[in-house]
Amino acid sequence: MADKTLGPLTFGFDIGIASVGWCVLGESRIVNLGVRTFDAAEDPKTGAALNEHRRTVKTQRNRLKRRVARLKKLRRLLRDAGAVPSADIEHFNTTPNQRGHTAKTDPWALRSGGLKERLAGEDWARVLYHIVKHRGFFAARKSETVDEKKEGGKLTQGVKRTAGLMAGNWRTIGEMAANDQAFAAAKRNKAGSYSNSFSRKLLDDEIKQLFAQQRELGNPAASSKLEADVLDLFWFQKPAVTGQAMLEMMARCTFEKDKYRAPKCSFSAERFIWLSKLNNIKVIEAGERRPLSLDERQKAKDLPYRYVKVTYKQLRSAIGLTDSPSVGFAGLAYGTKRNKKGELIDPENAALIELKGWHALKRELDTDATRSTWERLSGAALSGNTGQIDAIALALSIYKSDDELEPELAKLDLSGLDIDAILRVDYTNFVQLSFKAIGNLLPHLEAGLRYDEACKLAGYNHAKPATTTQSRTRIKPGRSTCRHSVQKKSATPLSFARSIRPGRS
Repeated sequence: MADKTLGPLTFGFDIGIASVGWCVLGESRIVNLGVRTFDAAEDPKTGAALNEHRRTVKTQRNRLKRRVARLKKLRRLLRDAGAVPSADIEHFNTTPNQRGHTAKTDPWALRSGGLKERLAGEDWARVLYHIVKHRGFFAARKSETVDEKKEGGKLTQGVKRTAGLMAGNWRTIGEMAANDQAFAAAKRNKAGSYSNSFSRKLLDDEIKQLFAQQRELGNPAASSKLEADVLDLFWFQKPAVTGQAMLEMMARCTFEKDKYRAPKCSFSAERFIWLSKLNNIKVIEAGERRPLSLDERQKAKDLPYRYVKVTYKQLRSAIGLTDSPSVGFAGLAYGTKRNKKGELIDPENAALIELKGWHALKRELDTDATRSTWERLSGAALSGNTGQIDAIALALSIYKSDDELEPELAKLDLSGLDIDAILRVDYTNFVQLSFKAIGNLLPHLEAGLRYDEACKLAGYNHAKPATTTQSRTRIKPGRSTCRHSVQKKSATPLSFARSIRPGRS
């Protein structure tokens, strides 16, 4: 800068998705300030990310590539077993006019017939190829099947329907689809319908029944080894991210650099967010602003735990504010917004807080079978003993498959019914602070202090967090340094869970 008399300067930035605000401060004055705006990296009509279409297409392309590789390996297995003379696709044709070939026999009819008569080589290969190619629905997490509005929930309902049609009437999915009138019009889902969805576990059972029957009928290409190889291919899919891999990708706490960040849906993190908001609320009365009184805060504290979504209007009622138009909340735009009919929108109907993690867990555990567990967990958490409920949130946030999650939950003094209910919950995302930092701040927030005041008393500088000490890998020349920093491995999921084991607050 040409002017060297400005002295020490402080630079501030407010970075958003469509603008960057900046300010330069001297010791006693504002040197300069301004804002730079630009187009947000999203679709202006839908708000979707600009790369969403490219990401979706890439995901589909990768999925198809894995499917092609799986089927190619199956063809080679059947060729080596002597079912077909070569691994060429024409020996496995299951669709009329596929690549210029015409299917000799309907694969559904072959699947049904294979339960009572020996299948010739190509017919047997066609049956196995048909099942492995269309291998039905399977969810790695039970939580994927809960919401009936999402695809996983719709598929689950379709699977339940087809399983109900099959029970007691047919031996396998193939036999049912070939003979049941419910599948006369279509074997597969059509036009957004999920009613004809098949369970992968039932298709697995069909493969086993077909192999057993074909071995009994003397089919030379139905050995136990081939059955095991086919089932391995049938079930193989790209594994979910492991808990260890999740930890290696996780960032560290803003203040406690040796600690991982806490799950956003954990009790402690949601309590921290709620109290921070509550302590910042200002009431406007006769033009004057004031914070909530101690009595008002006490009345408001338990609102998010009783209601799924708390609005400013509910807060007004809970703390006993009058309905006078001269009394309101700072930060709300009273009398400025209108709906499509031109009617004024009451800003106090806006959501103040929603504890999604708390209510998701409550929805699954607050039932006749597991209510005692929910009362124990929630009572302990609200009394300050957050160890077990936070450990549950940690497991739900880190482990992305039920195979990994279930044994971790079993370590937390939970019954089989409790674990079965908790598996239906899905938590994602993390806050910027660790359980340790949150634990140091919460007592001060409980007392009504603002976040900056709580940080000061806890020994943290919220404006200038300590410089990170975690190591980074060196980036190879030619690679972007934007998104390739990697944290040094320093802990396992077990050691992380021990830091908040049940019984510790």
